[in-house]
Amino acid sequence: MVASSKDSEKQDSMNHSTEVSYEGSCHCRPVGFSTRLPSPLPHLTVISCNCSYCHIADSLLAFVDDMEIHQGTESLKEYRFGSHTIQIFFCGICGANVYNKSVNPKFRFGQCAINMRLLHGIDLGTVEVSKGDGKNIHLPPLEEDPL
Repeated sequence: MVASSKDSEKQDSMNHSTEVSYEGSCHCRPVGFSTRLPSPLPHLTVISCNCSYCHIADSLLAFVDDMEIHQGTESLKEYRFGSHTIQIFFCGICGANVYNKSVNPKFRFGQCAINMRLLHGIDLGTVEVSKGDGKNIHLPPLEEDPL
């Protein structure tokens, strides 16, 4: 498959992008976090997943290399469904989906996906949102009981 000139331009500009730190929080604000994202933001891959959870939560997810919860870890609750290999962390007070983390060695192990809707000062109209087909991903269950 040959990359289009638009793909080549995006890849070339990604090589020259810088990173910017962003702060975020849940809706009621006890959970606060920060992350670094490429700037300008159109270089970031943002996913609208159609799995049963993300569809209902209306999360827009972006995988990040670093994320720090700097307040409210005690307010975070964990939920897992299906294969139990994706940890979903949400605020136990307002219910906002803060981030997801894979514990599946066969699918993005250890990576975190933050909910872009919770970042402060982000114009989501400037990012390209890709559709993710989580509804049809069948992750193998963990060999050990994860809970």
